[in-house]
Amino acid sequence: MTRLSAEEAFGRRGALAAAHPGFEFGTGQLEMAREVERVFQEGGALLAEAGTGTGKTLAYLIPAVQAGRRVVVSTATRNLQEQIVRKDVPFLQERLGLPFTAMAMKGRENYLCLHRYDDFRRQPRFQFVDEVQHFGAVQRWSEATTVGDRAEIPGLPDGARFWREISARADTCLGRRCPEYDDCFLVRMRQRAEDTQLLIVNHHLLFADLAVRAGDFGRVIPDYDCLILDEAHRVEDIATRYFGRRLSSWQLRELVDDALRQAGGGSGAARVMAAAAAAGQRGQDLFGDLAAAGDGRHRLDGSRRDEAHAAAGHVQAELARLAAMLGEIIVDDDDTLESVGALRRRCAAMAEDLEEIVRGSGAGTVRWFEVKGTGVALHASPIDVSRALREQLFEPLRSAVVTSATLTVTGSFTYVRARLGLEEAAEVQVGSPFDYEEQGVLFLPGGLPEPRDPDFIPAASHVVRQLLEISRGRAFLLFTSFAHVGAMREILARDTAHPLLTQG
Repeated sequence: MTRLSAEEAFGRRGALAAAHPGFEFGTGQLEMAREVERVFQEGGALLAEAGTGTGKTLAYLIPAVQAGRRVVVSTATRNLQEQIVRKDVPFLQERLGLPFTAMAMKGRENYLCLHRYDDFRRQPRFQFVDEVQHFGAVQRWSEATTVGDRAEIPGLPDGARFWREISARADTCLGRRCPEYDDCFLVRMRQRAEDTQLLIVNHHLLFADLAVRAGDFGRVIPDYDCLILDEAHRVEDIATRYFGRRLSSWQLRELVDDALRQAGGGSGAARVMAAAAAAGQRGQDLFGDLAAAGDGRHRLDGSRRDEAHAAAGHVQAELARLAAMLGEIIVDDDDTLESVGALRRRCAAMAEDLEEIVRGSGAGTVRWFEVKGTGVALHASPIDVSRALREQLFEPLRSAVVTSATLTVTGSFTYVRARLGLEEAAEVQVGSPFDYEEQGVLFLPGGLPEPRDPDFIPAASHVVRQLLEISRGRAFLLFTSFAHVGAMREILARDTAHPLLTQG
């Protein structure tokens, strides 16, 4: 099929109108498609705000797949990623006859690590009894999968604790030194991606990849010079995480557990186990004091930082000793030697993160910690990521499209330009075709406690039950935490006849 221009694809009698029985012509969709087409032909960057119902996904996909270059489409959510892969891509290939290749790429933690899985299978460790049956499903799946994506496993809960022990995380990866390198699912995914024109990723993978692109094996996404950022209102928050530093109590606990297992019964085992236990204890001292602040996010400043400064120094000293003890282990096979080397690198990386987060003094950085139940995470986050985004992400690109339903403030792109480092980008703003005043009702219940109040969910459930009666159960409930999701489900399950579907 010959190339389709924006008018030929999106016009009143265009290819979409002929291929899709439910097609409705929209001037906004055509206007956006023209601008995206121009950016792919001439180069540069485009800020595109397209209201709900505009059809922005097709407005950027059709020019993208005809660009003649590799294009990366990045979304904030896996839901949109799946929609593009399962719905939009097949439609363009089958109904419009556009010849292109496409595939989804997910973060490393979504894929099985064959090396870690083999270790875990020999000595499985479960925190909860009911996870044993889920691991049985993983074992059956592992014998048949060619992709290694956990999404293929029927019924595996999102929160399965053991998955972290067997996933292809960057901090435990042996890279080319891994004995399973040739069969690695990540290696195979990269090889497929090298021959693929349209790559659909999410923002977390995009920025995780950007952070390690100078490395040999850490990089996942092949080289690209055309990028589409959808759901771009989330970009600044996600980029801040990857341009900063983070260290959690879970990470330290896992390192200690891995070191204790690696020590085994070989030469030097007693010294390694003692050093690992000491590092764990010093970590408990540090994170335990911070946990006393209570659930939520807190600034790491004043006397709290002074105390953490001293505790972090003790943790760093014990990490250095643990790395030294690991280096003295006498091993008789290359696989174990590589695993020990990976543990020593993790010790060094954690000590470096602690130095920057707790003991660092760099300007333009906010230091804070977050308490969730028994877990504590330390952060050092840049206040402004615009320069990093401009220099590391946008400047090397030939073409960039940054789009969302919500990019402007009072009709202006000024704020998002400054926050994302896109002062020179062109812009297009397309309104939603929906008549919200006529088609929607906004209801704000009064008298509810604050969301952090223990009485919030019980009080909110009373309102929700009334709304469920009015809508006859046709409702989509959104929450800001999984704890609230679970608490609301528990209440509704007791006294509603409507079926309940819950994330996870």
